Amino acid sequence: MRTPMCLIVMIGFLACAPHLSSAGKGLPDWATTHTHPQYPAQTHLLGVGISEESMDRAKEDARLDLTRQIKVRIKSEMVDIQKHAQVGEQETYRNEITNRTEMLVDETVTGMQVVETAEEKGVFYALAALDRRRFAAGLKQEIEDGVQAVTEGMADADRMVREGRIAPAVANLTQAYDRSGEVLSKRVLVRALSPAPPMLEDLVSPAKVRSNMREILTHLRLEKVSGDGQIAAPQAPLPEPLVARLVIVQPDRKTTPVEGIPVRFETTTGRKIQEVITDQHGLAATDAMASGDQEVGRITARPALSGIPPEVSRDLPITEAVFYYAIERQGYPVRIALAMEDGAPAPKVEANLTKTLNKLGYVVDAKSPILLKGTVIPEETKEAEGLGGTRILAKAELDLSVTDLESGTVLESLTFSGKGLDKTEKAALRKAVKQIKIQKAPLASALRSAKQVFSGVRERKAEASFEEGQKLFQAGQYQSALLKLSEVPAGTPRFLQAQELIRTIQRKRPIAPQESMDPK
Repeated sequence: MRTPMCLIVMIGFLACAPHLSSAGKGLPDWATTHTHPQYPAQTHLLGVGISEESMDRAKEDARLDLTRQIKVRIKSEMVDIQKHAQVGEQETYRNEITNRTEMLVDETVTGMQVVETAEEKGVFYALAALDRRRFAAGLKQEIEDGVQAVTEGMADADRMVREGRIAPAVANLTQAYDRSGEVLSKRVLVRALSPAPPMLEDLVSPAKVRSNMREILTHLRLEKVSGDGQIAAPQAPLPEPLVARLVIVQPDRKTTPVEGIPVRFETTTGRKIQEVITDQHGLAATDAMASGDQEVGRITARPALSGIPPEVSRDLPITEAVFYYAIERQGYPVRIALAMEDGAPAPKVEANLTKTLNKLGYVVDAKSPILLKGTVIPEETKEAEGLGGTRILAKAELDLSVTDLESGTVLESLTFSGKGLDKTEKAALRKAVKQIKIQKAPLASALRSAKQVFSGVRERKAEASFEEGQKLFQAGQYQSALLKLSEVPAGTPRFLQAQELIRTIQRKRPIAPQESMDPK
């Protein structure tokens, strides 16, 4: 904060009498009493400096002595000043204003001249004096101009808010905030030094301006307009743009569109997608990609407000809009249960089936309502003559069924086979099992026929999970509610409602980092 040059010059002119030296005339009384008849205590503050080094050092010490006295008076004034702070902010407020005022004191006193000096037996003495009345009079006009500027700035900001012009309103209040700090610092200084301290009734404090700014920002609302709940293939563009609207809630509860504010769209990792300026309707839109390896994707939009003082932005609840989308896989989750005819595991066949399913876009999930149940059966063996002599040719089949576990209905049945040739029947059968070829086309056709059944089962389970989660939420059992609501998968009718309810619970109860709310 810079002190106007006219203030320093005025103080030097009004507060400082002609420089008088009493070198060689004995030690003056003021050197020991810190009083001077020409500068009575009722109207002046005196600072005395003593140095064995030089007169310049004595003058500097006189100014420092005067500065210390002023700062002591300032601290006593802060008891009244901090009453203008909001509850819980008194300490911060007091420190802020004290620092501002002490900076003003340092700049002011540095520009002063001492009024009298003396030297006695190689010791240098200096006296600095401040005329408290003239000092207060010199600051009066600056304070009045500052109060008017702050008042007008706040009035202009109120008008701009009613018009939805939030960016210039915040800029106005930021300027008013800085100016109010300057005014209050000067007011504190005047009260600390003036014989008749002015009252504080007309004070527009920084705390008041800060409160107004917070009031505006906490009434901003970013709403989702369109683009929520879309479905797209991995790494593909979402079919529609994401559109958000920024409004401010007025005292009558009506909303006004906010123009000219940047809205930042970002991924769950914090990567910026785009920053868009709201138009005259408060709208901001962006295109986005379906990214990530989870079933559910999320994009968050927030107002990107700049230039807000840290004291205001600290702990400020900034509004946001969260868009969800589902990443569409070609297939859907299926369950696998394979075994040999004698009940032994068939790991190689199971691995082969899993690999084929993955190529088709399906994933293996032990919780899926669709079961691929298969039995590996040795079909036949026979001798085959060749150049290497007699060999055993074996054939094995995989009988596979697609079953709806909810009803127990077998939806499709199909068979795959493989052949193996070796010296012994056992080795030939082992090779035949290993060579079972699972063809993609018939498997894909069978699974497509089960897709509608899978979707119906999934929607019914999603509905049940949502209803149970909602009841748990209403009963205040938040952790259990979160677990149930997270079971509602993307692409089902209740998905968006479940996600919004999850966010509501998260706001009521902070979630530990390891707790994931996205369905897996």
